[in-house]
Amino acid sequence: MWGHNVNNSIIFTEPDFPYLQVLAPFQPLAMKAFYCPIDTSLNYQQANKLIKELKPNVLVIPEAYTKPHPNAPNLFIEQPDKKIITFKCGEIIRLPLKRKLDRVYITYDMAQKIVPRDVGNGVTVSTITGVLEVKDKVHNIHPCADSSNDKPSGSKMPPPSREDVLKNTKYEYGTLDVDLLKKRLIQDGITNIKVERTGNVVMLHLINEDTTIKFDENETHIICGGKQSLRLKLRDSVLKCLQSF
Repeated sequence: MWGHNVNNSIIFTEPDFPYLQVLAPFQPLAMKAFYCPIDTSLNYQQANKLIKELKPNVLVIPEAYTKPHPNAPNLFIEQPDKKIITFKCGEIIRLPLKRKLDRVYITYDMAQKIVPRDVGNGVTVSTITGVLEVKDKVHNIHPCADSSNDKPSGSKMPPPSREDVLKNTKYEYGTLDVDLLKKRLIQDGITNIKVERTGNVVMLHLINEDTTIKFDENETHIICGGKQSLRLKLRDSVLKCLQSF
C-alpha cells in the first residue's frame, strides 16, 4: 500500500546490503528510496570528534544518546553550539531543511517538442517553454496549448499570448567577432570607427556618431547619448554577429 504512493519514502541505513537488490522483488514502486548507510561501529568518542570536525548547523540524534548511561556516565553525545533536534522511538519530527533545488519532470509530450542544438565542444542545449504543474509535491512541465487553431478567421488578429512570445524568443551565445562587427557597421553606413583594446575589454569608438560600444568579458555596453534609434540599430548589428538558438 505504501509503495504505490509517491509521497512516501523509504530510507535504507544498513551498509551491508545493496538496497536496489532489496527493492527488486517489490517493483514497480512509486515511492522514493534513499540510501543513507550508517556505520554502526562508530563509538561515542568517535562520534563526538566527528561532530566537532563537521560542525553541522543542525544535529538530529535520538534523545537517548544525549543522556549519560547510568552505568557509563561518559557515554553520551555532547551537544554542540548549533541547533540540536532529538527524537524518541517512533516519533515523527519536522526537519528545518531549506530546499534550494527540486526535481522537475518533463512529460512525454513536452519531450517530443525539444529540439537540441549543438553549441560546440560537445555541449547541446535547448530551451523549454511549457506549463509547470505542481501536484502532490511533484513538478511536471506540460507543453503550452497550441493557440494557432483558436485564432479567428477575421482580418483583425488578437495580440500574441505570453506563450507565443516565449516560443519565438531567441538566445544568443558565442564569442563576438569585433572585425566582423566593424565590417557590418561599415556596410550599414557607419564609418570612421576606431578600435581600442585593453586586456579583455574592446571598445569601438564611432567618431561621427559620438558613440562607444564597449565589450567586456560578459557584458556589452552601448553609449550613445540617448539616441534610441541608433542604439537599436547597433544592438541589431551586434546580435547578427552572434549565434542563436
